[in-house]
Amino acid sequence: MFKFYGSLSESVIRDSDKKAKKYIALVVTIVDLVAILVGLLCVFFVDRSYLVEMIALSIILIVISVLVLASKPKSISFRLPRMIIFDIKSQTITKQIESINKKPCTIEFSKIKHIYDYGEWYYIVFKGDITNYIVCQKSLLIEGDIKEFENIFKNQIQIKDK
Repeated sequence: MFKFYGSLSESVIRDSDKKAKKYIALVVTIVDLVAILVGLLCVFFVDRSYLVEMIALSIILIVISVLVLASKPKSISFRLPRMIIFDIKSQTITKQIESINKKPCTIEFSKIKHIYDYGEWYYIVFKGDITNYIVCQKSLLIEGDIKEFENIFKNQIQIKDK
């Protein structure tokens, strides 16, 4: 079992938020490009009366992606103490944020898409939902060993530059 507990440092909050925003902006950009392509195909081959609406929709989606990238971390939950437990026996990750009346969130190991190692912290992304991620600051590990953690997840960890 591995247990991370405590509040994330300001530098980890800032850096991890930038990473999350890049992923979200990428998804919004892809959706925008698909919408533009489908819209142009419809305008040129079906009905040209929707050209103004397609241009407006494209501009709105671009503005949304820019606002996502420019925003500050909006959630106070980033700053609250959190407990993240990796249970090897049950092959699950449980995340609990203190001071929030929410049930703990449990995710199976099989849902892990990537674990990015940014030196001071891990950024864990899950399959199927790019907005669902977990940040584990290495200095907050209170149970288990980093080398043991990296050995168990060696096939999924990708080392990234800060």
